[in-house]
Amino acid sequence: MQKENGIQFGGGSELTRSLSRGFTLIEIIVATSLFTVVMLVTVGALLSLNDASRKAQSLRTVIDNLNFAVEDMNRKIRTGDSYHCYTESALSDLALGAALVGEDCSGDPAGVAISLRTQEKDPQSGSHIWAVYIFKKDPITDQGSIVQRISNPGGGTSLASEEVITSPEVNIRRMEFRVIGAEDPNKQAMVILNISGVVDLKKDKLRTDFSLQTAISKRGMDWTN
Repeated sequence: MQKENGIQFGGGSELTRSLSRGFTLIEIIVATSLFTVVMLVTVGALLSLNDASRKAQSLRTVIDNLNFAVEDMNRKIRTGDSYHCYTESALSDLALGAALVGEDCSGDPAGVAISLRTQEKDPQSGSHIWAVYIFKKDPITDQGSIVQRISNPGGGTSLASEEVITSPEVNIRRMEFRVIGAEDPNKQAMVILNISGVVDLKKDKLRTDFSLQTAISKRGMDWTN
């Protein structure tokens, strides 16, 4: 001990000596373990959120593709005319191209294809372009899809193009057309469309069913030229 100006100073308290000796190895190991556990839980949660976001984005992209295909078909039907509905047994008639007259299929069996004259015209000939929408299923893979055929201007002739308008991730299980009023030019024709199927994202191991129904009324009466 030392004395200075009548005041006695000691060599330090027990608390001071305890603080000066630092952490033990056990304390460091426990602290490091707790930090590691917290970081693993946090990183795992972030990875799960990122994976869920990626899957949701992939699903949204596929659904948007289906919505675009149906909306484009909806628009052409609404603004077109001369609807001709084909049941499965009458699909062979499509080999000749689009029909020139309207035909209903309001009962059973429902139609699996429809042809129509669109408002779009060929810029060279000025003739209306004909569109055909068909439900097709691959007999080997059982993959269903919507096929769009665009006929040469004038209709009823050879087909100019054919393409699948749904993405490979969309498996159409059922597509039905019911056409009412197409045979009477004095009536406003209507098309009822039913589509159901499944979106299968094999890479993300994600499947979801979907079903939609829409009623499409022709805009105005039949137009010519």
